[in-house]
Amino acid sequence: MNRIVNSLIKVDLHIHSEYSKKDGDLVSNNTKENIPILMGKLEKEKVNMIAITDHNVFNFDLYDTLVNNMSLCKTLQSILPGIEFDVFENGARFHVIAIFDDTNKDKLKDIEKILQKYKFDNKEKKPNAYKFSTFRSIITDINLNVVLIAHQKSGIRVENQNENLAGVGEEQFDYIVNCEYFDALEFRSGRIEGILKSYQNEKDLKNMRYITGTDCHDWTVYPKQKKTDKSDIRYSYIKSLPTFKGLVMALTESRRVTTAYYDIRKPYLDKISLNIKNQVVDLELSSGLNAIIGDNSIGKSLILEYLYNPKLTKIDKTRKEGYKRYCESKEISVVPIDQKLLKSIHFDRQGNIRKLFQDNNSLNNYPQFQKHFNDLIIDSYDAIFDKYIDRVLNKIKNNYQLKNAKRNLNFDLDIPADVEDNNYQLHAVSNIVCKTKDYSQIIDNIKNVLNQLKKLRDTKDLLEEDIKIINLSIEKYQEMKKKYEKLKIDEKIHNSICSTINKVFESHEKAVNKIVQDQERKRNNFNTDLISFQQRIVDYIDKINTKNEDILFDYKDILIKQEENPLNGYIFITRTVVSKITSEIIEDILMYPFSNNNKLSYLSKVDNDNFIDSCADTKIKKYLDEGKDINIAYKQCVKDYVKSDILKIDYAILKEEDSELSGNSPGKNALIYLDLLSYDLNNKMYIVDQPGDDVSQNKITSDLIDIFRKISDKKQVLFITHKPELVVNLDVDNVIVLKNDEDGIVAYNGALEYQDENINILKDIADTLDGGVDVIRKRWKRYDKRNNSKN
Repeated sequence: MNRIVNSLIKVDLHIHSEYSKKDGDLVSNNTKENIPILMGKLEKEKVNMIAITDHNVFNFDLYDTLVNNMSLCKTLQSILPGIEFDVFENGARFHVIAIFDDTNKDKLKDIEKILQKYKFDNKEKKPNAYKFSTFRSIITDINLNVVLIAHQKSGIRVENQNENLAGVGEEQFDYIVNCEYFDALEFRSGRIEGILKSYQNEKDLKNMRYITGTDCHDWTVYPKQKKTDKSDIRYSYIKSLPTFKGLVMALTESRRVTTAYYDIRKPYLDKISLNIKNQVVDLELSSGLNAIIGDNSIGKSLILEYLYNPKLTKIDKTRKEGYKRYCESKEISVVPIDQKLLKSIHFDRQGNIRKLFQDNNSLNNYPQFQKHFNDLIIDSYDAIFDKYIDRVLNKIKNNYQLKNAKRNLNFDLDIPADVEDNNYQLHAVSNIVCKTKDYSQIIDNIKNVLNQLKKLRDTKDLLEEDIKIINLSIEKYQEMKKKYEKLKIDEKIHNSICSTINKVFESHEKAVNKIVQDQERKRNNFNTDLISFQQRIVDYIDKINTKNEDILFDYKDILIKQEENPLNGYIFITRTVVSKITSEIIEDILMYPFSNNNKLSYLSKVDNDNFIDSCADTKIKKYLDEGKDINIAYKQCVKDYVKSDILKIDYAILKEEDSELSGNSPGKNALIYLDLLSYDLNNKMYIVDQPGDDVSQNKITSDLIDIFRKISDKKQVLFITHKPELVVNLDVDNVIVLKNDEDGIVAYNGALEYQDENINILKDIADTLDGGVDVIRKRWKRYDKRNNSKN
């Protein structure tokens, strides 16, 4: 017998013989003499495992004869002992097939005697049936591990159940299935399979499993039920070794049972070869899940390292020397993987996965994740920040100009003594200069730009995000246009005033020139100072009358859009640390360079003279050290702060079904990392050392097992573990066991159900892994019904 499963087993656990007396002539052809006929039919159908299950009886002699004649069927690998019991409960009658452990022949011989002790309980039209309680007592007395399969050859809700389990009623049926006393339901047609699966999904009956049986009553027409039967049987296939233990493991894992045959793919790496004391030990590998277990410090990690990295190039010197000393002391060496195969193998050392995510690095730093995050463009928000930064700088500049204008009012004016002389003619010289700036060209150019931007915005097929940027630009240019139009009007008014004053002074000057030149010369300086004083008053009035709007008077909250990339049940999110910039946040941004002040009202105290002193050295100094003007330094400081703290790019990964983002812990990231490996078609094999250490214990059963099943669906997996759940509950295809004995290291392998005179894989799991006994018992307890008569 093979140690691991290389092909599916075709099973039929429901065949009758002549000892089904209640069936009369239907079973008359099913005798010992006709065993060759049955064997020929089984071979034609390529059946691999059968059970003779007669009504309420077991004939050991027939069973033993069949076993001794297995060679008559080239495809047959196993015959299991069984009985079909007639049982009634809750007023309903149903059939139960019992398949017994065949490893104890003495107990099998006793079954006939045990059955003789019990009498049927019913006295109805259809006799020969046991109460459910009696049936359980019989199973207990037989004292063998047993698989119980209840008939369910029609839908759960049909009126005529015809000896199906659902005859007990829907509520009782659900209760019995959930109790797991029955290990499977038997059906025949594909239509019923669909009905049962729909019912299972509707009621969420996770413990409901199915298997088919021919219920053949005439070997000469096998696989038909009888000569008049025109229905087609749908065989079941199990992914297990052809043993009772294999059947048990198959019926505890629904993925192992199917009604559609498929070929088990060939392994990418077919074996691990060890040389132990000059003896070559070949450990066969399954194409699916291969787990390495063994005693502590026996060299499990060493084997994977030498297998994948024989030169030990990527491990520290201490461990490298330790590996070499261990191999020499144990006289062991590992045949490395062919270099040609390495390119399609992914290898993770012990703890490496979790370590990747423990340094709080951005998720975008990991190549496995990086390619799945979309870029987030934030440059489009620059114009908004520039607008308010410029307003702050203008506020500071205006404060300085107002302070200067007020300071200029502190002016001494010397008045000549004869100024009170009534005959004195005041000599005045005007030096008021009209402004010569021409804003018309600027306004025209802005209008042209606005027209071009509007044309661009109306361009067909322009992206929505670009339209938003253009609209922001239009808004800014419109504001610029209004500003220069206002400047033009102000200039016109100013020049008009200046012109008027100049004309008055010119007229006065002409008159004064006709007056005595001596008086004029005396008052010349006086007149000049007077004019200067007048100008200072005008400037001050102009400054205090300048409208000083609040910097955020037109501010609206800025929503920062995040980029999302759905992939394989996850959403890869590229976002900023702050998703919405409120007026409070923009105020903090604009005030960031200033020391101990976070309110814009503080700016009323800041001007060009104290600008630098008002800023915090730790924030602004480095920009000034680069030789920048304070205005440039402030602007750069604010924009760098926005980039590093406000619009800093952040990455997160969210499951599609999650309602909110709960954060990405190292353990969660490790699960995502492993899950994405299942979609990576570049690698045909995954080797990993103790993946259970990379996630929390509760995530092993809730997440990690499903992820490893997904990975194994597409690639070969080889891993080391000390977690029994990752062997038994994961239902690995192959277990490699490493042991120490008095002669050195012992290595062998087999499926979970593999057992011979020297090897018992489940026992090795129980003895080697902490908690292994409990995990195995939980899976196996359904088949040990010897002490469950009250279940």
